[in-house]
Amino acid sequence: MLYLNDLNEEQQKAVTCVEGPLLVLAGAGSGKTRVLTYRLAYIAEKLSTRNILAVTFTNKAAGEMTKRVGKILGPRAEGLWVSTFHAFGNRILRAEIGALGRNPDFVILDEQDQIGLIKLCLKELNMDTSTWPPRYIKWHIETAKAAQLSPSDMAARSVAFKEAGATKVYRHYENRLVETGSLDFNDLILLTLRLFRERPEIREKYACKFRFIMVDEFQDTNRIQYDLIRALVGPEQNICVVGDEDQSIYRWRGADIRNILGFQSDFPSAKLIRLEKNYRSVSTILEAASAVIAHNTSRIGKKLVSIRGGGENIAQYVAANEIDEARYVAGKVKEILSTRYSHNNIAVFYRTHAQSRSVEEALLAAEIPYIIVGGVRFYDRKEIKDTLAYLRLAINPNDDISFLRIINVPPRNIGKATLDKLGQSAASKKMPLLRACRSEAHGVKTTKQEALKQFARMVESIAAEIPASGVMEIIDKCLEITGYRNWLKNMPGIEALGRLENLNELLTAAEEYEESEPETSITGFLDNASLLSNLDTAPEAHGAVTLMTLHTAKGLEFPVVFLIGLEDGIFPHVLSRGDPEAMEEERRLCYVGMTRAKDLLFMTRTAARKMHGTEIVNPPSPYLDEIPPRLMRVEGYVMNRPQTDADSTYQSGIHYDETEIGLRPGRRVKHPQFGAGIVEAVEGQGENTKVRVYFHSCGRKTLMLKFAQLEPA
Repeated sequence: MLYLNDLNEEQQKAVTCVEGPLLVLAGAGSGKTRVLTYRLAYIAEKLSTRNILAVTFTNKAAGEMTKRVGKILGPRAEGLWVSTFHAFGNRILRAEIGALGRNPDFVILDEQDQIGLIKLCLKELNMDTSTWPPRYIKWHIETAKAAQLSPSDMAARSVAFKEAGATKVYRHYENRLVETGSLDFNDLILLTLRLFRERPEIREKYACKFRFIMVDEFQDTNRIQYDLIRALVGPEQNICVVGDEDQSIYRWRGADIRNILGFQSDFPSAKLIRLEKNYRSVSTILEAASAVIAHNTSRIGKKLVSIRGGGENIAQYVAANEIDEARYVAGKVKEILSTRYSHNNIAVFYRTHAQSRSVEEALLAAEIPYIIVGGVRFYDRKEIKDTLAYLRLAINPNDDISFLRIINVPPRNIGKATLDKLGQSAASKKMPLLRACRSEAHGVKTTKQEALKQFARMVESIAAEIPASGVMEIIDKCLEITGYRNWLKNMPGIEALGRLENLNELLTAAEEYEESEPETSITGFLDNASLLSNLDTAPEAHGAVTLMTLHTAKGLEFPVVFLIGLEDGIFPHVLSRGDPEAMEEERRLCYVGMTRAKDLLFMTRTAARKMHGTEIVNPPSPYLDEIPPRLMRVEGYVMNRPQTDADSTYQSGIHYDETEIGLRPGRRVKHPQFGAGIVEAVEGQGENTKVRVYFHSCGRKTLMLKFAQLEPA
């Protein structure tokens, strides 16, 4: 077992401690994958690999683990069960689902198949898709299954009209799954757990088979996944879970941090091993991230130590606005590329997809290639393309391509058969589809004919607004007239929220266009959008800067990281306010972002940011204050002064000697009358020094420093 020499002391303990329950707290960059691999190999050398089960979250992780173990064990690695939760459930059900009276030759529905079945159920129940959006029904069903609630359980809980209707579809959907011999992804876990509960002898068979169980990324498990694993734990309790409670960031999709926090209560004899040596980040970055996460209370705790040591201080930049922020990022990237770093060494992280827009445009202007991971370019996103299609059709009624894109978005119950007949009629009369909507002779039902006419009138209403409206105003009116914004507002889940944020960012883009162009028009704005979306900005990853959300960044690492938008209300997200659990998860998200950086970390915020077409002044993110000042270097502050053309391109901001006045923008203070606040700017010198503070109780105040009676908060 010479491979054990590759491990530090704590890693060796985690590998060789194989008897009884074990919780391994694997800090960021602590060599978790190596420990998992070596532990599998270590156990496999002592007994048959067929008695070991290792579960992780992605096929990629499972494949990588299998490959690494194979290199150590060779042919002896055959028979090892390393898989995702869903693949494990599928394997059990293929062999045992007959015990539940279900067909072992079941078909697994992917997301599109699931949506298709829901649409079929709605049709069979005579329920309109415009009232009951299929994705809403899908969310309702998945929420119920994650909570292990049957249609009957949901019916007993559903009080609202919307919930009761969705539960009705859920019941019909479940019946259809049985009739068609199908399972959805949730069933792969839910039915496996049901099998173990209803047939104890089957559970016992697999509990005896898997004498050693390992679970990777344990902080990301939901309740049903944990229940499934616990059902398999035999009397010897040889279960090892590996994770980091400080990196639990998927609460919004069901992950339950209580699983890892309560593991030692569930298994009182469990040993705890902390992996606290970090091999990724320099000391300054690691110490700063540790200082931030220390403010959370829902954690077991660990103290990471950088093996690399040293490192430059974290750069903080306060930009005038999101344009200045993006230009700063682009300028710094160019500067960094002139040193030893290449494009693929650099990443830009943001809290929401909508924030990528200004960064994309700045990188394009600087001719810096980039790729977006886990998302699409701003002007290629569905809600953006849909909105622009409405505008194009309003400007050009002959645009059949735009017509076909948005005729049923939001849903108007205009199906393929109606569109086929409309198309045939339009072709025979040699007229565009929009004009054909006004005609009577399509051979369609009266209700469908009226829906087509109503659509045409709606487009005409948008067109009528164009001559008298500015670009941002007409986009806003378009979203109102079409009902697109309200359609998204009525959708549940985080996806709809992200799409709404993108639409708000489109309004900001329109306002910036109006401010930057001497002559503006909706046609000019659409042309700019087309040029941006058609540019080839997605070369091979080795030649591009990486842009991604913080959620997507988990598990990755980069020598250079930019973490942008560190403003209260942006990050932490505004929807987290008032929810202590959500606020702690936001802080974990910041910790994850910071610990992706190996060498250099840049953290930026704006003095003002345009949102929903309005300039918003958000206080700095609390995370900036949680980093010890000795670990930060200030690259620039924007002060309160008139903007000039030169200001739009400056990158370093204005400096001042903090020691002279004891305050700086971003510092939290308290006032005897106004309470807590955030310093936004400091002006003047000596007796004439003024300080501008945003107070939570009463808004913005400018005070003479010598009379202000401000104290650190």
